[in-house]
Amino acid sequence: MKFSSCFFETYNICNLNCNECYNASGNNLDPVSVSANAIREFIGKLKPHGLKTVFFSGGEPTLHPDFKDLLSMVPEQKDIDFTVISNGVFFSPELIDTFHSNDNLFMQISLDGSDEETNSINRGPGNFEKTIKTIKALAACGKKPKVKMIVSKNTRHCVDSFYRLIVSLGGFPSFIFLIRSGNAIPEYEDRTLSDDEKISVTAEIKKLNEELGVEALLPIDTLSCPLYKDDPELGLTVTPDGSIYICSFLCDHRFLLGNIDTSSMEDIISSVRKISDNAKKRLRMDYGCKKCYIRSVCKTGCPGEAFLKNRDFFANDGLCNIRKKQVFKFGIAEKIKKID
Repeated sequence: MKFSSCFFETYNICNLNCNECYNASGNNLDPVSVSANAIREFIGKLKPHGLKTVFFSGGEPTLHPDFKDLLSMVPEQKDIDFTVISNGVFFSPELIDTFHSNDNLFMQISLDGSDEETNSINRGPGNFEKTIKTIKALAACGKKPKVKMIVSKNTRHCVDSFYRLIVSLGGFPSFIFLIRSGNAIPEYEDRTLSDDEKISVTAEIKKLNEELGVEALLPIDTLSCPLYKDDPELGLTVTPDGSIYICSFLCDHRFLLGNIDTSSMEDIISSVRKISDNAKKRLRMDYGCKKCYIRSVCKTGCPGEAFLKNRDFFANDGLCNIRKKQVFKFGIAEKIKKID
């Protein structure tokens, strides 16, 4: 079984408490962190299974008590691409130096607006300029840090200005629609965009790509699930207590694969196969898919999205309508023809 990526939520503490954080890390008071040694050993276990990409997230990973040791893995493991996902508020010279001197380290910085007023709605006052300082320092070497904005009703108005700001700073703009998780849950319905608004935003980003010659990924909703395949290429998620899950949308005891300190790869793979067998049961269920023209791509949708929305792995994921619009408006239709 191939595990090409692993997403480590290294620390459960954050220096912010963002209103739209999918993880709600800013609410945690008792620190829990997965140790650098445990991460290093688990990377070693995954390498024979095709590991190519590792993410260090949080909470806020730069606050991790072993953060320097985490960074030391980058020059140690040149065959692995590492990405640190940070809010950029805490200025870390060690992180910037490591980013500048290692081609296999990438950065993703979170920023939710093109100005202090908009960013402060989600991320609190006084953090915009701190993050801009980090972005400028990272980009000083010519490498482009990815800077990602959550697109919700709070930020919809500044997609264009955010895109242009990040390009002007030497960064790479990135966008994601609001996720129904963590701090976003209580006001999700009020803050999330409608399907038509999402299509409009995606079209705007596509137009900016063409105008500015940048290839920012379009924020397309999840099309399907790799668990439906007989020989899937998967990514794992590890939470601060060392628990292992098949997907960041499925970090629930019902989908626990094991723990990086105690579980063998054989046990982890066995647990993945059980969840995959359950996922394939969705393929025999009818969500109105039988006559759907994108079924060959969608294959009954995303069980992770279904679980976030309904707390039910076998429910409809609710993305049918927008998925059809995205497939045919943004050139994904060609993929259907190739699959068919």
